[in-house]
Amino acid sequence: MEDTTKYGLLALVGLSILGIGVYVFRKKIFESKTLNILEGFPSEEVEVLTMKEVVTYLKDQNLDSQKHVPFLASGLSKFKKSLPQRDGLTTMIAGVYNESSDIFLGKIYYAGKLSEDIKALIGNEELIVLS
Repeated sequence: MEDTTKYGLLALVGLSILGIGVYVFRKKIFESKTLNILEGFPSEEVEVLTMKEVVTYLKDQNLDSQKHVPFLASGLSKFKKSLPQRDGLTTMIAGVYNESSDIFLGKIYYAGKLSEDIKALIGNEELIVLS
């Protein structure tokens, strides 16, 4: 019985190490994918970013509510590493995640100011899903 217990413990430790390895690998892949997706996003500098401008951009993408998830993001630390920052401007990302193909598309806005409706909507959140 001791050998069985010993091999069982070794198997459990091995599976735990394998599980941790898979988790770290998937996390690294996701982070690198997240950082790389922004490279193809167009950007625009605006004096005041309004919700109307964001909604117009998103409507132009011909979204399908069954598979597309529109979002507005600000202050995402993992994005900030790959985004060039512009002094005195707020960086916002209006984007869409396609659940069926696992692809992101979006636009980066560098805004002098945010309109009151965007400030109220985003609050202290880094990312909000729009519907």
